[in-house]
Amino acid sequence: PPGGQWPFSAHFSPDGSRIAVGLFDTRRIDVLSGDDLSYLFSPDTRGVQHGDLASACWSADGSTLYGSGKYWNNGFSMRIWTNGGRGSYRDVVVANDTIMHILPLKHGGVVYASADPSFGILNVMGQRVLFKSSSIADYRDNTKGFLVSYNGTEVQFGFEDIEITKLDTNP
Repeated sequence: PPGGQWPFSAHFSPDGSRIAVGLFDTRRIDVLSGDDLSYLFSPDTRGVQHGDLASACWSADGSTLYGSGKYWNNGFSMRIWTNGGRGSYRDVVVANDTIMHILPLKHGGVVYASADPSFGILNVMGQRVLFKSSSIADYRDNTKGFLVSYNGTEVQFGFEDIEITKLDTNP
């Protein structure tokens, strides 16, 4: 796609005439022709200052385009465009981590999954009607918070990211 070099998601519109390509390395989505992959347009991404819109999908009827990823706007957010991506938009805070995947629901709205992992549902009005946060501890960025005893028989960890400044090295 012309907008970036790292496509992350590609979803056909319901009629197959368009492909929404979410890009990992830019803050845009490119819409390509489903027939010959030529560039058609990019929806308005003004105001997307932090993150990306790597995950994109169409509504079940093709009238709405959804985009999210690492997009941060007072929380991990999803941008929702009217008129198949050519119209106005609104932003909705949807999760506590990167949105990894978005799928349309048969009767409108979308279901989405995030990296922490959590999932949720937005209805056709863009309102969050279901959200299931992660029920497991997230240790991805807690590399200094794991402690292992000298002989490896004991492990210590916390459920929050902590900074360890001094360790007692005596057994």
